[in-house]
Amino acid sequence: MEESAVPEGPLGWYLKNSPRCLLQVPDLPAAISTDPDQVMFGGPPSRIAPVEPLLRASSAGASVHLTWTKYLDRNTSILDVMNKGCSKGSALKLWAERCGIHREEIMAIGDNFNDLEMLEFSGHPVVMANSSPGLRRNGWIMTLSNDQDGVARAIEAHVLSD
Repeated sequence: MEESAVPEGPLGWYLKNSPRCLLQVPDLPAAISTDPDQVMFGGPPSRIAPVEPLLRASSAGASVHLTWTKYLDRNTSILDVMNKGCSKGSALKLWAERCGIHREEIMAIGDNFNDLEMLEFSGHPVVMANSSPGLRRNGWIMTLSNDQDGVARAIEAHVLSD
């Protein structure tokens, strides 16, 4: 990928507005001089699809956590490569332990597979109406879509109504 190639839409906005924490590189091995916190591959799902199995089969595959988030309606996807054990779920668990909150007291809301571990950990998982079909198959509570203020509706219905 050329350094000047910036995707359109939300991913492009994020890349343009996060210059301090993001570095877009054409040659990943040449660009890494220290252990990165995260490596992210972004682009159309058809371009990212061949990367995931290669990473899983590589020598590093067993020591990293891979999450492939697909937004098919926007022809955008993100493949996150992070330290093994690093996920929204592990962060939520750590936060809950530090605050003395039981998982049964936590509601998590998600829309894609980068939210899976967080939803599995929480006592009250809620998925957006426009979430990935794979998440909706888990039988979790479903709220309205992002465009219909689904997060606010879920909080009103399941937190503020008590």
